[in-house]
Amino acid sequence: MLNNVLGVKEPFIAALVYFCSMTQEQEAKLREQLDGLHQFPDVYLFKFIVPNEEQKKQDVLKHFSEKAITTLKESKKGNYVSISIKEVMMSIDAVVDRYKELQNIEGLISL
Repeated sequence: MLNNVLGVKEPFIAALVYFCSMTQEQEAKLREQLDGLHQFPDVYLFKFIVPNEEQKKQDVLKHFSEKAITTLKESKKGNYVSISIKEVMMSIDAVVDRYKELQNIEGLISL
């Protein structure tokens, strides 16, 4: 069932996870959590922290469609920026693949 794109009410994964190089164990755990929380297609909330550099922000944002709802928030000192992105994802595989696409961005932390 597709949730309301603007008013997502489903719970999301909140554990801090580094995806510098996603292990098979991390991927299996992510898939299990996604299976328990979502019925795809569904709106999925991606959350990232990156150094507050324009290129880093663009490196993340270029992997998402123009229809995605994006929120950026700078840290207190301005050294980092959190990026929240809500996008309709069609499957668990699509979510996992998106994380894999982003895993080589230097300094990226996936939440």
